[in-house]
This record gives sequence, structure tokens and C-alpha cells, in this order.
Amino acid sequence: MRGTRIRWEVGMRWQLTAFAIAVVLAGCATPDPYTNDLLTASIAPGTGRKSIGVISAIGDAFSVQKVGLTVFQNALDEIPIDAWGIDERVVSSIGTQLGKKFEVKRISYSRTTFARVQKSKPLLASSKEDYRNQIAELLRGMAGSQKCDLYVVVTKGGSAVGNTNQSVTGLGILYGGAGAIFSAFHVYALFEVRVYDGRTFEVLGRQGGLSGQSPFFAVIRGPNREVDKTWWPEQPQSVARDARIKDATMALLDQSMAATVSELLLKN
Repeated sequence: MRGTRIRWEVGMRWQLTAFAIAVVLAGCATPDPYTNDLLTASIAPGTGRKSIGVISAIGDAFSVQKVGLTVFQNALDEIPIDAWGIDERVVSSIGTQLGKKFEVKRISYSRTTFARVQKSKPLLASSKEDYRNQIAELLRGMAGSQKCDLYVVVTKGGSAVGNTNQSVTGLGILYGGAGAIFSAFHVYALFEVRVYDGRTFEVLGRQGGLSGQSPFFAVIRGPNREVDKTWWPEQPQSVARDARIKDATMALLDQSMAATVSELLLKN
């Protein structure tokens, strides 16, 4: 019993230390504002109907990822899932949600360009200013032919895996604790929503996908669902044909996207 308690206490100290480090690193950065007075003022009642351009760039790939006790037990496969129509679904649902208050437009964009920007996306806040500025430049280039008062941009989010130095990004399934006696499986749908000013391309608001779960000591911080080992695909490529995983991913996105967009744009 004493040995078990010692191991538990050591594990707790490591988790608290990892969380404290993450908070310090995030605090040293210049983060996106959760909301901005300009955003609040521009969408307040009586200010007129605004046009909003919507971009979703999260649905190109699904990760099948293992995080084990050692680096040799880690693995990551990214499987194309364009056929799932994730981005079309996201834009449609946001359009339906915002349509009563805003004039919503779907914005055409280059998947390749957005994928290239997101490939180098930092997990911690210390480098996010450059990342959001890259997205702003992409929007600036599109604005000539697709001008809007505001732009809502949905991009991939990320999370550390527990108290490890590994991370997950975007959509996927995680086998955490590979090689250990106790392991867990999670389907996740991690994203961020940013609102950009259509004239200055400043970030007026940003919100990570809301999950309704406590982030403290969570395996994944963001929308996710624990599942059993029968969900793990025998071959990574088979995940693209797995209706159960697809439906679970869609359900996570639908619920979290509605809450996240409402928090940013429908509170007034």
C-alpha cells in the first residue's frame, strides 16, 4: 500500500508540475483575445446586419496515434478523410447558427495553402502570434473578391497528451498508454475559432473548442470521448471507412462547434 501511495503522489506532483509549466509558458506569450471590445461593439444590437465569411480547414485528415511508455511505442498515421465532408458540414452548421443575425458567406480558399500554414502550428502560445498573422495574410489575399465585415476561421487545435511531451492535433483517435497495463482510447475533435476584422484583419476574438469537461489532469484538453479498445482500427487506413468513428467525430464537432461559435458571436 505504501509503495502504491508513493507512486500516486509522485505522479500527482509530475502532473501539477507539467500544468504549471504550461501556464507559465502560455503567460509569457501574446495570446489571441478571447473577445475584443471592437467585436462586441460591431455586433451589438442596432449596429446593422454584418456580413461574415466562414472558412473551415480541419477536415482533410484523421490521425491514428499511439503514445506509449517509450518513444519506440509512439506512432502516428494521418489518413485522408475528404470524403467525410467535415468542412462542408462545419460551414453549413455555422451558417445555420449565425444566419438569423448575420449575412453568412462561404469563402473559397486553397486547402494546400492552409494545410501548409497549419503544419507548423505551435502547441504552446509563445509562437501563436506568427501563426495567426499568417492566417490574416491569407485572408487579406482573398478579400479582394470575397469581401466581408468579419471572417470566422476554423482551424485545427491541439492538446498535450496528459503529462507527457506528446501532443494530438485536429481530428483523430488516440491509444494512450500503449505498452502499459492500463491504457485508454479517445476519439477527439480539436479546433479553434478565430474572428477577424474584415478591414484590418486583426483578431477580434478566439475560442478553442469547448468541451464542458475539466481540463485538470485530463488526457486530452478539448472535445473528446473515451471509447473502448474495439474502436482501435487494425489498420490505420481502415479508419476512413469506419462509420462508428466518423459518427462520433461528427457528434463531437456538432456539439462543441455550436457552443464555441455561440460564445464568440451570439452572446449579445
